[in-house]
Amino acid sequence: VLGKVTQHTLKNLASNSRYHLKVAAITTAIIRKENLVGDFTDTVVISLGAVSDKYKHEVDGVHPGIIAGIVCAMFCLLVVAVLVVGYRFYTCRKCYQAAYLYLAVPSNGHSIQPTVIHVQESAEERQYSDIDVTDFISHVKRMHMDGDIGFSQEFDEINRTSSSDKYPCDSSNIADNRNKNRYINIVAYDHSRVILKTDLSHLRQSDYINANYVDGYKKSKAYIA
Repeated sequence: VLGKVTQHTLKNLASNSRYHLKVAAITTAIIRKENLVGDFTDTVVISLGAVSDKYKHEVDGVHPGIIAGIVCAMFCLLVVAVLVVGYRFYTCRKCYQAAYLYLAVPSNGHSIQPTVIHVQESAEERQYSDIDVTDFISHVKRMHMDGDIGFSQEFDEINRTSSSDKYPCDSSNIADNRNKNRYINIVAYDHSRVILKTDLSHLRQSDYINANYVDGYKKSKAYIA
């Protein structure tokens, strides 16, 4: 049924733009006095003037700016994840890194002759003053300065004063036990070393492990180092 044809003009449209147009018919019901809307037509693309390049590269209705935003967000998340993992690795390595550069024993069991550099040391034993609890954190920070030089110096002092004559370490120097020492300059002293339980059914075994008991503030053998 042909009805009255009405022409509508859309004004104030921006030039050099692309518009997606759908049309639907509206009529007024006779009985209920309400507007009835019909189905919309298929989308018609209308361009006014020269269309900008940003509309020419639309793919499947997704704006390239949205795709670029998603890619940038994923890249930023990847960078953040790499930084977090790198920071965690760095901090864990700093926490567990020894404060002294040790010379490790070869794992193949063959001992080598280490190069020893003799440094002239003071004959007197260095005296260390007590550290107040409130100053302990600042003291540890000072020890960590300049590549943990404070810890290295104290370790050298312990090695120098804990000579084999004063504190023998014969068990660490036994041929079968040398491969159990992680570092050739860190030994287990005989008077405080941890003695493993042995099984009498095994003919060849050892009760040796490179570990020593350490006394606590109010308890002997409170720690194992």
